[in-house]
Amino acid sequence: MRLAAALLAALLAGLFGLPAPADTARAAVFPDVEGHWAEETVDWAVAEGIVTGYPDGSFRPNAPVSEPEFLAMLIRAFPEAGTPDPSGNGPWYAGYYDIAAGHGWMVSGILVAEWYNRGHVAQLIASTQGQQLSVTDAVQYLLDRGLSRGKTAPTVEGYRPDDSLTRAEAAQFIRNLKDSGLRLGDPQTGGTSAVSETPRSAEVLVRGIAIGDTEESVRVKLGPPARVDHSQYGFSWLVYNSDPANYTLVGVQSGRVVGLYTSGGDWIVRDGTVRPGMTRSQVERELGQPETYILKGNTRFQIHRDDLEISGLYRLEGAFVKFYYDNFQSEIIAGIKIVESETELALRSFHGPPGDRLRESFERQSFELANATRAQRGLDLFVWNDRVAAVARKHSEDMAARGYFDHVNPDGDSPGDRLEAAGLDWRGYGENIAAGHSDAIDAHHAWMNSEGHRSNLLSGLRELGVGVAFGGDYNVYYTQNFYTPRNR
Repeated sequence: MRLAAALLAALLAGLFGLPAPADTARAAVFPDVEGHWAEETVDWAVAEGIVTGYPDGSFRPNAPVSEPEFLAMLIRAFPEAGTPDPSGNGPWYAGYYDIAAGHGWMVSGILVAEWYNRGHVAQLIASTQGQQLSVTDAVQYLLDRGLSRGKTAPTVEGYRPDDSLTRAEAAQFIRNLKDSGLRLGDPQTGGTSAVSETPRSAEVLVRGIAIGDTEESVRVKLGPPARVDHSQYGFSWLVYNSDPANYTLVGVQSGRVVGLYTSGGDWIVRDGTVRPGMTRSQVERELGQPETYILKGNTRFQIHRDDLEISGLYRLEGAFVKFYYDNFQSEIIAGIKIVESETELALRSFHGPPGDRLRESFERQSFELANATRAQRGLDLFVWNDRVAAVARKHSEDMAARGYFDHVNPDGDSPGDRLEAAGLDWRGYGENIAAGHSDAIDAHHAWMNSEGHRSNLLSGLRELGVGVAFGGDYNVYYTQNFYTPRNR
């Protein structure tokens, strides 16, 4: 009875963010922690009301932890950081993210436990001490200060930054912070940022990579890419899609980096002045108002009003940096794209020369961007369907050829009609169309800022095919067809 009461008290304390009574918490014994390397730390964390067990009497020390869960544990351990406001109708973790934003901590916004890794934790912990660092530098910061001894060795590699964070590891990280005597939001002045010590003067880092780095160094840091795509600029995109929630493109030309994009949280601008988790207003407070046009030669390329509503373009040292915002989530940064200044200015258009390689790249990137968005929200990933993609491509070609932009073609055929005509018997379907966007990245973020298109991207439909066509009044047309077969 005493064990059951203790578990219930600890569980309720965890659910409502209250400290568990010390005597009941210490009485909680978790059979699955006995003999575990973190047994003592788990006992300590439970006694402190930082984390609780499960109703079945287990602790599950090796289960993965999401960012909201770790953030909640961290703030419970350091109540001086702030008390989260009641969530009301919002998600339970909203108040914890408000506290993090107020202190300027680096958060990734990754809600899925399996995608939240030890590298993200290093960045978050370092930022609580005023250090806005890349993953590599954040890990080294923790190692140098005894906040981690690594997982297999006291090195960046031995730290295993790409491994998911477990419940036991989360408790240990927090205990290390407490034992060190550090406080949250109380930056230490005795050291300097590892980024500022680097010989590079890069204003933007994505996964530790800057414009001007060598292609060889990229492949050393990130490994071989999943494939190499074409870009509208003429350079090649190295595609890193093995971790959908941290989807990354690295643009290379003549052996050096000239472009970067990520929808993940491993990036910093100006040594952390602008960082993941910030909103449009915070970016504008730091960088000012975004550009409204780009002057290429003697031609002024005006940025469309619709684009200004969902993104902000800045010309920083040696590069154009574009922040994509999510207007459905408090205008938080949802992606960042960087293009070397010379490369951007050399493209005397908003669009690159059309071709099959560019079309295929846009189609695959559009599909992967959709799955990156879903992975960050814990949704099942779409499965690519070639037959559905053929239907989508045909519709894009038809819009370009016949000069219309609509889900229903001039013959009166709807998306469902077109799927059926291709022999695809559907139980559910949806369609997104876009035109004129310079690449699949711009098209994706436009869809995510439109209620109907966003609903399709986050829907329960199972499969996706994307078709792109060049030509017509808008230069390029994009169609996404979402599909669930009748027998599913």
